Amino acid sequence: MRKDLLIFILSLFSVTLFAQKEVVIPKGTDVFVKTTDSISSTSKIKKITGYIANDVVVDGNTVIKAETPVVIDVDCRKRHGIGKPGKVKLEGVHTQTVDGKILAVKGSAVEKGNSSRGKSIGLTVGMMFLMPPFNFLFLLIKGDNCVFKPMVIPMKTKEDFTVTLN
Repeated sequence: MRKDLLIFILSLFSVTLFAQKEVVIPKGTDVFVKTTDSISSTSKIKKITGYIANDVVVDGNTVIKAETPVVIDVDCRKRHGIGKPGKVKLEGVHTQTVDGKILAVKGSAVEKGNSSRGKSIGLTVGMMFLMPPFNFLFLLIKGDNCVFKPMVIPMKTKEDFTVTLN
């Protein structure tokens, strides 16, 4: 009987000793993501991997470790006529918490090339009387392509999220 009681007390002690703690990451928690690749507006890339720039800490507990991969959607637009520039938009999708769960993040960054719209329209109108049959060709002038250089993008968590800590 004493042996059974001792085993029961020890099992209760071990359960409380090794109990897992749950921490809630509040919606809107700041997450800083760094990119490591340069992306041109002419590229065909649809996704890249960024990395958490520094530990994300909630109530003194690390819930997302630095250097954790982050999936980022890429939207590249080539430059085109009437002076419109190229554009690259990066938008956060998700990352992983310390307990292995997938956490949605939101945030984006946009980089645009230089516009040539004024030059394109100005030359078209200005040359209207000098070169009537060919003045429309100036509308084909394109803006500049752009290159998105590596940087840190501020993002936020999309929802309240519970993380189980050991």
